[in-house]
Amino acid sequence: MHFLVLFSVALLHLLIAPYTKVEESFNIQAVHDILYHGCNFTSYDHQSFPGPVPRTFIGPLSLATATWPLSLLLLLGDRHSWWVMLYAVRCTLAALLCWSLTAYTRSAGQVFGRSAANFLVAILASQFHVLFYASRPLPNVFGMALVMQAAAQLFQGRYGGFIAWSGAAIVLFRSELALLCGPALIYLLVTRRLRFGDAAKVATTTGLACLAATVAIDSLFWGRPVWPELEVFLFNTVQNRSSQWGTQPFLWYFYSALPRCLLLSGLFLPLAAYLNRRTRPIIAGCLVFVLLYSCLPHKELRFVLYTVPLLNTPTAWLCAAIFSNRRKSFAWRCLGWLVAAHLAANLAATGLMAWAAAWNYPGGQAMWDLHFTHLRHLCPRGTTRSPRVSSSSCHIHIGNLAAQTGAIRFLELLDSS
Repeated sequence: MHFLVLFSVALLHLLIAPYTKVEESFNIQAVHDILYHGCNFTSYDHQSFPGPVPRTFIGPLSLATATWPLSLLLLLGDRHSWWVMLYAVRCTLAALLCWSLTAYTRSAGQVFGRSAANFLVAILASQFHVLFYASRPLPNVFGMALVMQAAAQLFQGRYGGFIAWSGAAIVLFRSELALLCGPALIYLLVTRRLRFGDAAKVATTTGLACLAATVAIDSLFWGRPVWPELEVFLFNTVQNRSSQWGTQPFLWYFYSALPRCLLLSGLFLPLAAYLNRRTRPIIAGCLVFVLLYSCLPHKELRFVLYTVPLLNTPTAWLCAAIFSNRRKSFAWRCLGWLVAAHLAANLAATGLMAWAAAWNYPGGQAMWDLHFTHLRHLCPRGTTRSPRVSSSSCHIHIGNLAAQTGAIRFLELLDSS
């Protein structure tokens, strides 16, 4: 049931804003190229537009493998419906993240109670950013899917699994996740819940396996020996060249990004930490991660998105505790209504943000409208069959702004050959 709720909300966000932005372009174009060009690497989009740093093909390759049967049917059948693959790919990614979030909520329920798990799902569904990003092919989303599995393992006391999932996320997708998972690992070692030798064994095995996989796969696609995440780390952190894309004040994550992500649910955190000491390590770990990550001048909300489900957990426990006592007195009943009202306010804010997001992809909308108008003029009135348009019929120039706001190859019309 938790998965269905989360996945349904993620699909709703996908339908409201189906197009992608420039940050997602590498992964979505890579999925397209794997499905359409196959082993013809010279035709891949990254050969013409490599970007400032190489990115791993492991995420796109996973999505392409999962959606390959549908792409084969479209290529053999109605090639003019190729745009359907954009929805299929994003649905697959949303299912992956929602599956990981469900695993996390289940584990959180084992620690804080089933009612807390239910409230955690309700809070996530009422907020905007996590499920809006759930279907967006960003390295952060792939990394988040692995981190949620790691957190689930941590709550269950399976520390080897925690290290393995964390290591995969760090080596393959986002190196900065070491700042989130590292303090948790240090805490386990200091409190002697985990022996150093056991931790080193799992970390070494996982790290070498993931490193071998990413170097082998990505060197093939990029045509040179490469570990993408190492180059990203050097570019962003060591050389600080990510600051060329803009900078924010040191505390920006605390006064802007996290309040927008958590909405009113964040107001419950201080009381939850005061009443339940089991919530304090969760909050402290997230705050340490955000504080350390704030040292980088270039900041984006999606960089701290991993902390949102974690920070929602103490709030979910407090909401569950209030709701379970709502029949004891009038004061408790008022607090119960306050919990319900905060979810309603979250939903109202989410609806407003979703409406704004729908207008944020003019490049994708323009490309869709162009094809719809083109088809309408070429199709005889009253017919439903797609026209067979020669690839030399017309030439469309995709400018910089269009490419940044949704004009991607999944929206191109394929010829019938």
